[in-house]
Amino acid sequence: MDKIKAIIIDDEPKVSKSLEIQLEMHFPEVEIVSIARSVKEGVDMILVYKPDLVFLDIVMPGESGFELFNYFKKIEFEIIFVTSYSEYALNAIKVSALAYLLKPVEINELKEALDLVILRKGQKDAYKNYQVLVENMKKNVPGEQTIAISNHGELVFVKINDILFCEGWDRYTKIHLLNRKEVLSSYSLGKFKSILEPYLFISSHRSFLVNPKHIVSINQNDELHMTNGLAIPISQRKKHEIIEAIKNK
Repeated sequence: MDKIKAIIIDDEPKVSKSLEIQLEMHFPEVEIVSIARSVKEGVDMILVYKPDLVFLDIVMPGESGFELFNYFKKIEFEIIFVTSYSEYALNAIKVSALAYLLKPVEINELKEALDLVILRKGQKDAYKNYQVLVENMKKNVPGEQTIAISNHGELVFVKINDILFCEGWDRYTKIHLLNRKEVLSSYSLGKFKSILEPYLFISSHRSFLVNPKHIVSINQNDELHMTNGLAIPISQRKKHEIIEAIKNK
C-alpha cells in the first residue's frame, strides 16, 4: 500500500505532537510531511507537499479551519476535521458524510476516520462533499442543508427537508423521499439517528426515524399518516413524544 502523505494544521503543539505519535505507532501507512500552526501556513504547506490528507483543526486564532476552503477552487485532498467542540460545525460535517475527530483523539476513532477516507477514494464525486459542507455552513434554517448518502459505493445528495422517514433494513437503511423516491444506504439506522436527530427527526419505532414536518396525522390504528400517503408504526412509548412533535412542527 502506498504511503498516505499527510499534513496537520493545528495551533496547539501538544495536540499535533500527540496525533503524530499515534499515527507513527498505529498507522505507519500515514506519513506526516509537515505540521502547520495556522490556516495560512497550512495553505503554503499544501501547495509545497500536495498531500493526500490534511488533519484540520476547526477552531484556531485568526482564521477558522473552514476558511481553508477560501484558498482553493477545488479541494483535491482528503480532510479529517479535528475539534473539541462546536456542535453546529459537527452537525454540518456529519450530514456531509465527512470524517472528524474529537479532542482528545482516541485510537478507535482515528481508525474509523482513516477507514472513511480510504473508502471515499473509490467514490464518484467524492470531493463534492466539501462543496456541500461549505454550502451547509452558510444555511441557518434547519432542514435546508444537504445530506450526503452513501448508496452502493456512490454518493447521493439530498436536502434534509426532502426526507420523509428512514426505515431500518438489517444493516442498511432505506431513505424515503418526496415523490415516493427511495435511496438504500449502507449506513445503519443508528448512524442516521446520530446525523438527523439534531434536525428534530424522531424515532416512531425501533425501525423508523421520522421527519415531523411530513407527518399528517395519527390514524385510528395508531400509525403515522405521512405526506406521501404511507402509514408507519408507532411504538406506544413514543406516542406522546410524537404528538408533541406534531403540535410543534
